[in-house]
Amino acid sequence: MRRWRLLLHPPAEGAWNMAVDEALQRSCAEGRSGPLLRLYAWAPPALSLGAHQRAEEAADLDWLRERGYALVRRPTGGRAVLHADELTYAVASPLAGEAAGPFEGRGILEVYRFVAEALVFGLRRIGVEAELVRGAARAAHEEPRYEPCFVSPSRYELVWRGRKLAGSAQHRAQRAFLQHGSLPIRADEEEVARATRCAGIARGWMAGIEEAAGRRVEWEEVAEAMRGGFEKAFGVALEEEGLTAEETRVAFELRERKYATEAWTLRREEPARAPGGTSP
Repeated sequence: MRRWRLLLHPPAEGAWNMAVDEALQRSCAEGRSGPLLRLYAWAPPALSLGAHQRAEEAADLDWLRERGYALVRRPTGGRAVLHADELTYAVASPLAGEAAGPFEGRGILEVYRFVAEALVFGLRRIGVEAELVRGAARAAHEEPRYEPCFVSPSRYELVWRGRKLAGSAQHRAQRAFLQHGSLPIRADEEEVARATRCAGIARGWMAGIEEAAGRRVEWEEVAEAMRGGFEKAFGVALEEEGLTAEETRVAFELRERKYATEAWTLRREEPARAPGGTSP
């Protein structure tokens, strides 16, 4: 049976989380890692911006500061996501060669579908019957919309009773991809709306795992369920391990030079038109 890496990480700051995700994608691109699944959380809570969003339009910066929430910019495209009481997943893999496994030569939408099916299997282990919807794909110039990610489903994403249950985004570079996404355990639409300058938006567009399951659910249970879901979907064994010394070095460098800097987080450049980035 093919083996994938499993990385289980405790809550960490947003800049570090994004740095680790990119470091893992680079590790896959450089042939130092095969497919992997990372499961993690955030402390303090943070609003993550899509790579091409303007911070002052997509986020209420004063409200975030008052709440003690962080602001970070993802390497992936799409719309803002508030990361609080959730499980975040990241999948990275080469896209070519034997090490790519099921992802060899796969397009963006195919990878979205594969990962979404694994999430569905995982949620069933908690008692949540999520529906996989195709949603609407958006061109690069349409990505920087300023309502929050969970307002509407796009690509292959999950809904429960018509309400979005997960948001995902994907990035490709150097023959490897990174896809990461948010699975809220307890959803707070009011906080999401305030954080993203959408206080007047109608409610009822997102759901949390706990509400869908109809009982108390802890992070560890969701993590174990996702592990089983990915193993079933891809026919693999996930073996827990940590970051390598090189991945740790690259992550620290990315945090200091990129994700923890205002130059990256508050940049105001025009959206890229090249394909590759996709949206939550």
